[in-house]
Amino acid sequence: MRRIRILPPGMYRFDVQAMNEDGVWNRSGAELRFRIVPPFYRRWWFLALAVLSLCGVLVGLYLLRLRRLRGKFDAVLAERNRMAREIHDTLTQDFVATSLQLDLISQQLGRGKVETAMEQVKRTRQLVTEGLDEARRSIWELRANNSQDSLPTRLTRIVEQDTYAVLSPRLHLGGAYRELEARVERELLRIVQEALSNVLHHAKATEVSVDLHYSSDTLMLTIEDNGVGFSVDEGFHKAGHYGLLGMKERASLIDGALEIVSEPGRGTRITLRTPITLQSQPETGKR
Repeated sequence: MRRIRILPPGMYRFDVQAMNEDGVWNRSGAELRFRIVPPFYRRWWFLALAVLSLCGVLVGLYLLRLRRLRGKFDAVLAERNRMAREIHDTLTQDFVATSLQLDLISQQLGRGKVETAMEQVKRTRQLVTEGLDEARRSIWELRANNSQDSLPTRLTRIVEQDTYAVLSPRLHLGGAYRELEARVERELLRIVQEALSNVLHHAKATEVSVDLHYSSDTLMLTIEDNGVGFSVDEGFHKAGHYGLLGMKERASLIDGALEIVSEPGRGTRITLRTPITLQSQPETGKR
């Protein structure tokens, strides 16, 4: 098979000569001039346009990256400024108030008013405790980066709902915050909602606390109230009531262990322990 050669783009001239029967060639042959046009993707303007487009894409990606970094920096700076304002408005004022209280205690002790000084000590202790709670809350918000979707933030919103205002639940957060799988956080929030609903409608409690603590490999959730209590065995088998059973099923879905301790007249404590499963990250570098 003969190979067909394709002429490259350019100008060409095709000459034709003829020979008669006597073997004499004609002096002037036919001439044909033609041009082979290159395809558009090999023309200079297309190559220039491709280079400019590539440069435009690279510049756009760079500007987008720069914009994202600037947005993150602005968010971090705003959070740091907010924390500085909060520390000034809470911790600083608490320290000043504590210092004034200690001065009053010193004056009362100097006058021999021991009982009045002891009352003042109790108020000072309460003031310090409240200041520590505010400090922990500020640190938690900083660790969680004030994310609207973090478990502590969402749990805070639940506790502060008007539905539970009559109970005034106390929320305690501890440990090093880490983002968990979405399903784990979702089931934990549902358990808290169910437990608070039970306290609101059945416990006749005046106090309820919610404690969320992160350890190295376990997350522990504790909900405790000072209500009328109940028999745990009867609560699981009471007809038409599936709250406790639902909490137990939700705990099992996240490999958690749910413990309910209660007696009539002695309040209720619900404890959930579940292994910490971090939010899965997308794999990179694999094909």
